[in-house]
Amino acid sequence: MEPVQIGKKFFHGRAGNYIAIVEPSANTAGVTIRTGMLFSSVLYTGTTKPIWGQSRTFPVLFKTIASELTTIPYSISIPAGYGLWLEDIGNVGEAYITYDILA
Repeated sequence: MEPVQIGKKFFHGRAGNYIAIVEPSANTAGVTIRTGMLFSSVLYTGTTKPIWGQSRTFPVLFKTIASELTTIPYSISIPAGYGLWLEDIGNVGEAYITYDILA
């Protein structure tokens, strides 16, 4: 089994209506999610923040099943200029994510 590289930056948060993990303006060269565990949450990306009620039109990076803790099984690369947002499922969502902002 190969070791998993963790990111230099760490995010822990309880989800709400699209909590910003990385704003698009802070992502000038790309972002790589290295590790993550999500509980009742959805990770979105895009050049603008998702809009409540229209989230189905925004790219989903990862989604958990309600009331389940799920580990992201792979690294995820996000292009420059894209942000990263967390949304909860059922007002109980939570996430632990390590990531790198590329230079």
